[in-house]
Amino acid sequence: RKYIIPKYLEGYIYALIQGTSDQFYEEFNSRKVNSIYYDTDDFLLASQNINGSSNRYKFRLRNYNSNLNCFDNSILEIKYKKGSLGYKNLIKCKTNLNFNPQELLKNLFIIESIPQELVEFFNKLIPVLFVSYQRNYYRSYAWNYGLKWEL
Repeated sequence: RKYIIPKYLEGYIYALIQGTSDQFYEEFNSRKVNSIYYDTDDFLLASQNINGSSNRYKFRLRNYNSNLNCFDNSILEIKYKKGSLGYKNLIKCKTNLNFNPQELLKNLFIIESIPQELVEFFNKLIPVLFVSYQRNYYRSYAWNYGLKWEL
């Protein structure tokens, strides 16, 4: 589950994480998450999401580099929603690169690594949104569940 917490409650939430009986510890170092989301020129994927389509996809290029102009070690994430089930396919970029986000995805990935049912669709995708945020990772000693806090 995801929850939106107002910025003014940040200190309270941090104190709650530190003081809860679930005994959280920092699982990984805090890191920057950069994502470029892709869609068709008529925003088909966004429309399917807004309309609640039970079968849909999401394409994003993601990396964990603090340099916003460098997408070395990027991963293409293809998220699938099929009815009530969701899963994702991760595909590593074929090369380290400093690239123009307008560059087509088909130039960045080996097309054979894309599921066959999506190849034609994949070639029509263009970048539509860039998102960058800091993510903190916590895990509970007591209950072995994780918590991601994105700022």
